[in-house]
Amino acid sequence: MPPLTKFWLCTLKDKSPDVSTLTPLLSEILELCASFSNQSPNPTTDEAPQSQTHAFYTVTNLPGHLLMITGYPSQALNDAADKAYAAKFLPRLFEHVQHVWLRQIELDVSELPIQGERAVVSVSSAEGSGSGIGEGKGGWDVWKKTRQGSEGGDGVQGARKGEDGLEKVWVHLKSWDGEGHRDVDGEGSSAFYLKKIVGV
Repeated sequence: MPPLTKFWLCTLKDKSPDVSTLTPLLSEILELCASFSNQSPNPTTDEAPQSQTHAFYTVTNLPGHLLMITGYPSQALNDAADKAYAAKFLPRLFEHVQHVWLRQIELDVSELPIQGERAVVSVSSAEGSGSGIGEGKGGWDVWKKTRQGSEGGDGVQGARKGEDGLEKVWVHLKSWDGEGHRDVDGEGSSAFYLKKIVGV
């Protein structure tokens, strides 16, 4: 099974732009996720991993929204992490946030520019369209093809039905210098301008 990267968009129930009270919980969630992706700190040296593979961001052009980017070496490790994360943190997290959508691409998160403090995620119906043209990397959303996705229904995905019953979505990530943004890049293409809260 190939490495994968997941993108989870949620909205804060109180719509507050201040997420400082939520940051400790988000940090705990990422530390748990990292323990399933071979990216946890070295127990003998306490050194941090060389690259971040999990992060939470605020969406600067959608106040009151958060976006989580998380990567795993395989679907099996992702499934194990999800099970542990849901049992330990989901009830607490859902006191503060509401699910919007979830996307998954078959691309190693280490190939994506999430090391910096800012990034842009574009979601569109055409490969390489939107804010990601010519920069960054992306892939087709495969969430509905996974066991979790097929069992979760459209409510989990936040999907719009296509002609074949499944939406075809390209997810693209590139770095962002913090200058300028647009809510929508074109018909069927949305851009999310991100500022990092915490990453591991």
